[in-house]
Amino acid sequence: MAISCILTGYLEESFFRFYLLQKLEVCGALVLPRIFFATLLFAYCHAYEGLWGVLNAVLAGLLLSVLFERYRSLHGIAIAHAFYNAFVYAMGIFT
Repeated sequence: MAISCILTGYLEESFFRFYLLQKLEVCGALVLPRIFFATLLFAYCHAYEGLWGVLNAVLAGLLLSVLFERYRSLHGIAIAHAFYNAFVYAMGIFT
């Protein structure tokens, strides 16, 4: 479970925040449009989880995108993502 959480956190954040946000910046997109685009794409990729999964991905995507734009740290947001995934796993086990 721990490896899954860490790998998922790094893989998703590497693409949606680290690569996509920076690529959109290079293309000239302003901060808010690139945050919204990356967040919507992130949420769309979580559509298999249903409505609550998409809403959760929107909220998490916005927060992680803002944190990345502020601090420019892949490791920070990937670790935050991994901890959140671990929390979701734990909630599924104990509820």
